[in-house]
This record gives sequence, structure tokens and C-alpha cells, in this order.
Amino acid sequence: MGDTIANELTRCCAGGTRHFKNSNTCSSIKSEGTSMTCQRAASICCLRSLLDNACDSGTDIAKEEESCPSNINILGGGLKKECCDCCLLAKDLLSRNEACIAPAGFSAGCLRSFNKCCNGDFEITHASEIITGRPLNDPHVLHLGDRCSTAKCEHLCHDRGGEKVECSCRAGYDLAPDGMACID
Repeated sequence: MGDTIANELTRCCAGGTRHFKNSNTCSSIKSEGTSMTCQRAASICCLRSLLDNACDSGTDIAKEEESCPSNINILGGGLKKECCDCCLLAKDLLSRNEACIAPAGFSAGCLRSFNKCCNGDFEITHASEIITGRPLNDPHVLHLGDRCSTAKCEHLCHDRGGEKVECSCRAGYDLAPDGMACID
């Protein structure tokens, strides 16, 4: 029975994601099922897509510009600005020949943006300063070159060189069954 509900919720979630991609909104979501549970899952995944899109948009702006939009009152505007600023921080560090290391406390979206820009998805002047590994004893530090930049870990990501990265959570949170999200 657990697999059945999980499969249904996965379908519902995919429907919510598809709805956002097709309409660029999370209003009037047409879910894959009729239950309130399915509609809720579709809504959650639609909103996740909206927020991911806002963050990606901020990162893209930072790759081309040297400042970020300040209109945080538009839909997703706060996250767009946060991800833009995180990318600009990475670019600043690289331009100053500093190690591209994110401090603890960044949100998951900010970390993805920071690492994407550390990975040089734009022209890097000082490529010799790129860090390609990180100390295994410091799970809070994400360096350039690891696979954490594309992982979807909500809190912490560990790239120990195995088949896949390992996600973990900050104190007070548990790792969700999907192995990426953190539950309070």
C-alpha cells in the first residue's frame, strides 16, 4: 500500500511541475488525481518549480551582470535576488584569486547558485585558483569540482568520490526518505 500512495504522489508531483512549466504559474493546478492529498502534492511541486526557476533566473542574471535586481516584491523576487547575490559572491572570490568556498548558513538554492558560478559557467580569469577537492572532515564546505554543485541536497552535501554524493541535514533535522530533503 505504501508503494501505491508513493507512486500516486509522484504522479501528482510531476503534474504540478508540468503545470508550472506549461503555464509559469501555480494557480488553478490541474492535478493528476482528485484527492486533496494529490492536489497538495501537485501544489508543493509546482511551487518548488517556481522557486527553482526564480533561483536559476537570478543565477543567470549574475553570470551576465555585476548587480542583482532589487525588486523582491515580485513573485520569487527574493529568491531570485538571493541566488543572484550568491553567484556574484562566487565571481568576486574567483576574481580576487580567493578560494571559492561557501560559508555555512547559505540556503540550498544559494549553495547551488554559488557552486554553479564557482564551477565557471562564465568566463573565469584565474582558472588556476579553482579548487578541485575539499577536506573530507569538513562537511560544511563545498568546493569547486565536486558533484555537490548539481546535487539537490537541501542542507549539506558530501562528495566522497563514491558512486553518488551523500546528503545530510543540520542538527535538529532528519534526512527524508528521498535522501535529499530534510525534515524538521
